[in-house]
Amino acid sequence: MKFHVHKSTFLSNKMNIQWIINLVGMHLTQQGYQVVHSNDDADLDIVMTCINSAEMETTTLIGEDTDLIILLLYWMPTSTFNIYVRSDINIGKQKAVTNINKNEELKEKALLFCTSGLSQSDVEQIGCSVMVYLFGGSSGDSLNYCSCWLFLEKVMVSKNFVKPERLPPTQSAAKYHCFRVYYQMCVWRKCCFDMDPTERRWYLRNNKCTTGCSTMRCGCRNRGLPCASACGDCQIFNCDNSTSPYEDNSEEDEFE
Repeated sequence: MKFHVHKSTFLSNKMNIQWIINLVGMHLTQQGYQVVHSNDDADLDIVMTCINSAEMETTTLIGEDTDLIILLLYWMPTSTFNIYVRSDINIGKQKAVTNINKNEELKEKALLFCTSGLSQSDVEQIGCSVMVYLFGGSSGDSLNYCSCWLFLEKVMVSKNFVKPERLPPTQSAAKYHCFRVYYQMCVWRKCCFDMDPTERRWYLRNNKCTTGCSTMRCGCRNRGLPCASACGDCQIFNCDNSTSPYEDNSEEDEFE
């Protein structure tokens, strides 16, 4: 049986994605491979599985995410078989790591993110000050100031449109990014048992809209947000307020 559907539409349904994952996992298991399905943080599960395997034999970790290398360095035991890593480091992250290694003050601020129990104000202040430095600002500058002078600088020398994504985030946008990074660090270090994500000014999305999400009865549309796979029931039906994270350059793909 063959049907025609746009790939982004097919993959916007979380049930379809899970069916594909289960199908691939089933076939790999039948071929004799060990398959681990992650219920929480996949990067942490990948690294811990690699370390467990290295207790019995030499192991190679294959991945494109720099986070895997960082986690492996943190959890790496002193006595084990060799662990090899095959990964391409993103240029942006490589530049950040290089700057941290060269600057002792920046290194101290980065290490503070490994401290449990930081307040929201401390997380915001530390994270934003690191971003100011990475974008070429000076001590005491704010992110809003950096964004303003970088924009003016680019306008004066650029012949093309200045893309906003090339500028530093605003202070208020960076604040929530810092909250997410700090919470992620605590998850990786397995010390987030007393942390509630909703206390970091996030909220749980559980959209039970069954009318196509075309009116303000849809909780996400009412807040000015697109529906996501986490919304629940609305993704099972036709949703007029969804966007897919999957990019597709073709007009239409065929699935069998």
